[in-house]
Amino acid sequence: MIRGRVPLARRNLQRQRLRLGLSVAGVGLALLLVLALDAIYSGILRQVTVYPDKAGAPVMVSQRGVNTMHMSTSAIPQAVTERIRRDARVARAEPILYVTAVLGDRRTQAATYLIGYRGAGGPWTLAAGHMPPGPGEIILDEGTASRLRVQVGGRLRALGRDLRVGGLTSGTASVIASLAFVDIDTFRRAARTRSGASYLLVWPRRGLDPAAVARDIQRDYPVTAQTRHQFATSERRIVSDMSTGLIRGMLVIGFVVGVAVAALSMYTATTSRLREYAVLKAIGMQNRRLYGLVSRQALLTVAGGLAAALLLLTAMAFGIPALDPSMRIVVTAAALVRITVITGVIAIIAALLPARRLAHIDPASVYRR
Repeated sequence: MIRGRVPLARRNLQRQRLRLGLSVAGVGLALLLVLALDAIYSGILRQVTVYPDKAGAPVMVSQRGVNTMHMSTSAIPQAVTERIRRDARVARAEPILYVTAVLGDRRTQAATYLIGYRGAGGPWTLAAGHMPPGPGEIILDEGTASRLRVQVGGRLRALGRDLRVGGLTSGTASVIASLAFVDIDTFRRAARTRSGASYLLVWPRRGLDPAAVARDIQRDYPVTAQTRHQFATSERRIVSDMSTGLIRGMLVIGFVVGVAVAALSMYTATTSRLREYAVLKAIGMQNRRLYGLVSRQALLTVAGGLAAALLLLTAMAFGIPALDPSMRIVVTAAALVRITVITGVIAIIAALLPARRLAHIDPASVYRR
């Protein structure tokens, strides 16, 4: 009677390395497809909240009823802005002006989120030039500058005026639009606005809970106040809702295709070993141990495929942003666990289906064959 002390699952896989390699490659490519689609989608959602994440303010204040920057217009009166800045619960409050703008001329254009600031709320990573921007200057994302064919010191049309490019930033672009920054007075003159602010970046006094301060500000003033986390969550939600049909449809299709490829790979690999399993069954291996052997082989194959997929995904995480800085690859732990578990279960089921043929096999027939 076979007691299972010999690592049959691993030895059986290693005995035919070409077959093992093909099985691992099939499962690995399937996992790569599913993980890459999910990681790209997560990267898109992460990048669209890069401004509130990097601005550093624990509390974001906007016009009453406005929860986001994307697809939104916000205006806070000057009187309200000054009252919040003098509030005893507020250590610092910096106004920013914000508008969706088209940069460039008729021949070459790029959409951007243009932010007017002074002090806080500006770019966080400078690739070239200087910051903050001076009067009549603009700071662009380096990818946007490349598309517009402009360099530091060049001139660019924005807000109806010719502005000098004072600097270039990195990490300030997404697949939706990039960020550009100007001095807040330059913004006011160009846009001819008297609004106190589009948004307020608020730092509560030391020891105060940002969530409590946000609630108090929203209660005491005609504004909407959110913590940075709440604001970023609202941003991701609106972008997710905008892309629900297309991107989630692609994710579902990719998941189905990936799982189907993994299942087919395991089914084929198990079918090709049926003769070996039949011999084991004929010499006394019980069905329970046989199914355990098949399941372990399936899990080992999935583990090998996962390692290959993660290796390729790591290469993509470095390679894709180098080709397109607006793209990010973000693999979340939840997605990794969910996809791996589901693929593992499907792979075991696919492997057990052909193995069930041996449940009632006649040992004598194996020797005759």
